Amino acid sequence: MDQCKLDDYDAVRTKRDFHTSTPRKGAENRVYPTLKQKRYPEQSPKFLENPKPEKKENRSTLTCYGCGKPGYIKAKCPSSTPREKSTSNSITLYTCHASVSPTALLDIRIGDIHGRVCADTGATRSIADLKNKSWYFSDKPHHKICFKEDLDVNSLQAAGSIIANSCQLREDEGTNLTPEQREKMSYLLEKFDSIFKPGGDPTPYPEHHINTGNSPPVAGPPYRMNPAKRELLKKELDSLLADGIIEECESPYASPVVLVPKPNGSMRLCVDFRKLNATTIADTYPLPRMDDLLTEAKSTAYMSTLDLKSGYHQIKVHEADQDKTAFICPFGTYKYLRMPFGLRNAPATFQRLIDKFRAGLKNVFALSYLDDIIILSDTFDQHINDLQTVFERLSLFKLHANREKCHFACDRVKYLGHWITTNGIEVDQQKVSAIQKIPVPTNVKEAQSFLQTCSWFRRYVPNFANIARPLNNLTKKNVQWFWGPEQQDAFETLRKSLITPPVLKQPDGSKTFRIRTDASSYALGAFLTQGEGPEEHVSEYASRLLIPAERNYSTTEREALAVVWALEKFRGYVESQEIIIASDHQPLK
Repeated sequence: MDQCKLDDYDAVRTKRDFHTSTPRKGAENRVYPTLKQKRYPEQSPKFLENPKPEKKENRSTLTCYGCGKPGYIKAKCPSSTPREKSTSNSITLYTCHASVSPTALLDIRIGDIHGRVCADTGATRSIADLKNKSWYFSDKPHHKICFKEDLDVNSLQAAGSIIANSCQLREDEGTNLTPEQREKMSYLLEKFDSIFKPGGDPTPYPEHHINTGNSPPVAGPPYRMNPAKRELLKKELDSLLADGIIEECESPYASPVVLVPKPNGSMRLCVDFRKLNATTIADTYPLPRMDDLLTEAKSTAYMSTLDLKSGYHQIKVHEADQDKTAFICPFGTYKYLRMPFGLRNAPATFQRLIDKFRAGLKNVFALSYLDDIIILSDTFDQHINDLQTVFERLSLFKLHANREKCHFACDRVKYLGHWITTNGIEVDQQKVSAIQKIPVPTNVKEAQSFLQTCSWFRRYVPNFANIARPLNNLTKKNVQWFWGPEQQDAFETLRKSLITPPVLKQPDGSKTFRIRTDASSYALGAFLTQGEGPEEHVSEYASRLLIPAERNYSTTEREALAVVWALEKFRGYVESQEIIIASDHQPLK
């Protein structure tokens, strides 16, 4: 314990004072020292009158541990050189794309040697002897690696360089890979690490045009914002200005802005281009159908997904049309130099770029919907070659990917809201969990919202239309709201049917298709299958309600209608293929 300086040495309480029951004389006026003070009893008057005799050092028993000579210690050895403390030069290893992991294991490559190390997360820094090698760490946050530090050595020099590299396989990637395969995959990602770096010039291939014809400029006042949102808007504007995405301007066009929260808690700047879009001539370039993409996404052993980093912002706006993207806010008027979100023809321009990108991928099975790209391969070596071709194509187009949202060499990946696995297509359980939390609807809008959400998974639910019929009836015009046992039963049945949905198999064009149909008084149902006996598997379920006129059909007519409708529904699969129609209605046979 530190001691304090007092004017009166007698005021310092000894250990005995704390155990006496009778206070000493004058204790009531005694001032006790605080912990922040230091006690120096040697400077008190009583100590100066009777100082303690100086203790002489017995040099006969001393020995220097440095030179071994007797008579002194190492600190006072005349032959020893004074220690030097080196300065501290350190670099903080960080990652731009860190992912949460339950373990603190790092993939590391020192020169040509690969391995895994455990990070000491409790230490403030670590010391590394690099020996002219380069250390490549996986994308996990780490502490400081010291070049020089205050150590009991003359100096500690660093050799080589330390490179913070986030282009390594994460622990949720490549779970089915061997150590040698993980090494090859990591080497490929390191080789093309430039495509995962943000920023850079826009792609030189397409430019976005805004054709408004002879329409006059459109403008509107800015929306009001509270001080907190203003501060967030200012930060977002500064970021976009620094990245060269926007710049200040004077334009006859002016669209208001809003801030929309992202899932990660940050804010996205969105411009309300509704007035501009109303005067823009539409670009009719087609987008791919999601159903077709899910069907073509065959189950393979190795799958990777790519997500482009702010894909729209990688396309340049034609210089003559930049003023049309002007937006107004409390801090002034700005225009976009890169293609923003919310423009009428932005998806068409972006899909045109992606289709041109995919056109050069020879012998690579890749699918894309806007900025979501999936690469599928049967073997690992083929997957490495496919990814290398894709990365080279990305570099040629100067496109950058978002490493956080990319997944490489996986046996199951999420694509377009569904899970593509080696067994088939599965429902996303996160979305199912959200449906399970939806409360019982209390009005028409809530019922419509619930039905629209469930409709996303209707391909997994047999006889979906007939189950949801009581809820659909509530959404019709001139129908009074009534929630009874029938509606409650339909609500619960829909939610339960999504808890354990079936795994759908992608259709195989080389095999025979079987369509099973059925009809009731209110709905038609069908599902597409392949295989025989126990190996028969479902590719897709389909159903719809009957219109009032069709309800007047006889039973045989409704069963025949189900067959005709099913053939039209599954035409994209069964056209020019051998088909077996299965129905439980005997007159049709």
